[in-house]
Amino acid sequence: MKYKNNPDQFAREIHKAGYATDPNYSSKLISIMKANNFYQWDK
Repeated sequence: MKYKNNPDQFAREIHKAGYATDPNYSSKLISIMKANNFYQWDK
């Protein structure tokens, strides 16, 4: 939860913690967040 205010880093950290087995998990998740403008709800 250290990066709860930084969604991109949060995605990288949960990937590093072993949440997903896909080696491109964080990149794919970040791409989806950007493509769908999910950052608008982080304000």
